[in-house]
Amino acid sequence: MAMDFDIRIYPIINSQGDIVLELGSKIKGHVVTASVPVGTSVGEKEAISLPLNVSLDVIKRYDLIKLTKDALKLLKSPREFDTLLLELDDTPNKQNIGGNVTLLFSVFYAKAFAVLTEAPLYKLLSQIYNPPQFKNSLDETLLLFNVINGGKHGYEGLMIQEFKVAFPNSKNIFDQIQKAVNFNRKLKKFLRDRSKIFGVGLEGGYIVKASDDQILEFLVTVASRLGYSLGTDFELFLDVAAGEYGIQEGIGKYMYKVPLEGGRTITGEDLLSYYLDLLKRFPIRGIEDPFAEEDLSSWAALSSQANNIVITGDDITATNAVFIERLAKGRYINNVIIKPNQVGTLLETYRALHVADASGITVTLSHRSRETNDTFLSHIVASCNSTYLKTGNIVRGERVEKFNELIRIRQGLYL
Repeated sequence: MAMDFDIRIYPIINSQGDIVLELGSKIKGHVVTASVPVGTSVGEKEAISLPLNVSLDVIKRYDLIKLTKDALKLLKSPREFDTLLLELDDTPNKQNIGGNVTLLFSVFYAKAFAVLTEAPLYKLLSQIYNPPQFKNSLDETLLLFNVINGGKHGYEGLMIQEFKVAFPNSKNIFDQIQKAVNFNRKLKKFLRDRSKIFGVGLEGGYIVKASDDQILEFLVTVASRLGYSLGTDFELFLDVAAGEYGIQEGIGKYMYKVPLEGGRTITGEDLLSYYLDLLKRFPIRGIEDPFAEEDLSSWAALSSQANNIVITGDDITATNAVFIERLAKGRYINNVIIKPNQVGTLLETYRALHVADASGITVTLSHRSRETNDTFLSHIVASCNSTYLKTGNIVRGERVEKFNELIRIRQGLYL
């Protein structure tokens, strides 16, 4: 197959006004672009993200544009191309090339390969990276809408970083999104009437200056006024991001400096008691990163005493197949966050997905706080059996675009 195309790399702006890189080309009459997100709350186990100038130097040093173009002309599979990237970097945390660079080229290559082979991206991803028996159903994915942003994403006076709402028992993806639109509209009016909105956070949720308990009460009140049955048609999911607290090891226990009363120090046992109390009072279905990754005894205690909820690992697992298998086996978690930029290639992302599935735990596909308008995450969701997806609220354009792409996929526009 004769192919003639150029691949360009150039700066674009992400959702927080940072300059990031995008790859772009025109292939067989199609404009193909790729850009990748950056995290704000970044775990120590994640792949390294290189600064802009260093990324450009690395791309030139390793001649990644030529490598990509040559591989596409030979129609090497995306799996083969990812393997090339991993061999080039040859470090566990992408120290040489950078996880942001490897993921950028991994995503671009998959998109370009899909165009060259005239395959819908989500179908190509499933065929290339999934085993034959791996099944997926987009309508079975429960969307988690981050309607209130706390911590580093919003108001830092809150213990909880993300207050997410979900609408189980919905007909399909669009029905979930429609319910989120109605809920968001009602919540906005409810908060404005009480002068509680002070802006929009990094992920599209409102910045609300109130206590964590008050915010949970607000959400439950709005859901009830819309006629939802709490715990059946409406559920809450929390991301505490406890690893972001100032943590120190006390005598036989970990101490957390939580953002209350100017910074109060509490134990992991205190946090556990707080969560158990919240679970009694609110329709909370899941808690993400309830403790620091070092505080495994507290993770185990929550798993034992609240075994009917979703306990999600993010910083503690970092989309790493080894960590996922170990923590699932130890029954510290029953759900795991999958973020492609935590590992740096689509190959490793799907490897983590498959290990989670084999370990008997569910998966939450996730965006990052500093996003672009790229929609490759939506295609990953459509290609695998992700139980949950979190990609912010239906307010900011870079989040909305991912929801809209799910609708396009569901409508069969890419068949």
